[in-house]
Amino acid sequence: AADRCALNNPAAIVRFTALNLPVVAGIAAVSAGLHLAILAADGAGTIAAGPRAALYGGVSICLLASVVLPSTKMTRPARAARLVTALAAMGLVFMGAIIEPVYLVPALTAVLTLGLLAEARQRASAHNPAAAGRAFQEQPCPPF
Repeated sequence: AADRCALNNPAAIVRFTALNLPVVAGIAAVSAGLHLAILAADGAGTIAAGPRAALYGGVSICLLASVVLPSTKMTRPARAARLVTALAAMGLVFMGAIIEPVYLVPALTAVLTLGLLAEARQRASAHNPAAAGRAFQEQPCPPF
């Protein structure tokens, strides 16, 4: 997640603006893909390649774009955890060819939950003085 401190120069603002396009596109694709997954689950068949790419690929694109958003609060390990989560979501695009939606959609929920837990753990260890080896001190943002 971007924060005000990270948007302290024009290049960072342009990067933030440009990276929001894939974030929003990913969310829109997930919405359409989820609708089609619900319809496919009713028939107990697999989801076609297009809706699978929209649903799981949309989540992956959204997460990948958020990994590179300018942020002073997101640590490298937290970014790595989010990157792994994005790649796992992308893997579900391919697994969907053989796994029914009734199992695959909950698998996406599990992937996202585990990714969020890993990311939260990384952030907590970065702010823990014992884990970091020094006390965490919040630095004020420089004025614009």
